[in-house]
Amino acid sequence: MVGLGEGEYFVASDIPALLEHTRNMFFLADGDIAVLTKNGVRVLDHDGKTVERQPHHVAWDPIMAEKGGYKHYMQKEIFEQPRAVRDTFLGRISQDSGKIYLGEWALPSSNFVNSKMFASSRAAPAGNAALAGKFMIERLARLPVEVDYGSEFRYRDPILDAKP
Repeated sequence: MVGLGEGEYFVASDIPALLEHTRNMFFLADGDIAVLTKNGVRVLDHDGKTVERQPHHVAWDPIMAEKGGYKHYMQKEIFEQPRAVRDTFLGRISQDSGKIYLGEWALPSSNFVNSKMFASSRAAPAGNAALAGKFMIERLARLPVEVDYGSEFRYRDPILDAKP
């Protein structure tokens, strides 16, 4: 995004980075190139043609900006969970075959073939993402999954948990 100050211009990846300098800014579209000079800002598309981007006045204060416009951090985290889960699995699950690719982890499938169960810990709103993962693993790997609160995981009995 590009921030428009008084005789000065800024570039940043997100609103909070600009708020201490200006509240007037505009978003760049995919493929846009912003050319900033002491005389102004010119935006070009991917073909090099000049395009107009309308500036917006952002009324958020810095604290609101950190929450992405949501009333509470927890609300922000809840609404970000679907995207976070999707981004985590992006490029790791084949849409055609359903195969899972974990290349950089270098874990051979033999590590999982005889598995009886998978356990995960969670905390606060991230727990909902862990529960979503539970359903995905159970459906794709056909393994039972248990999800605990992170603070309670230490109380598990490893002997009982190892039994099928």
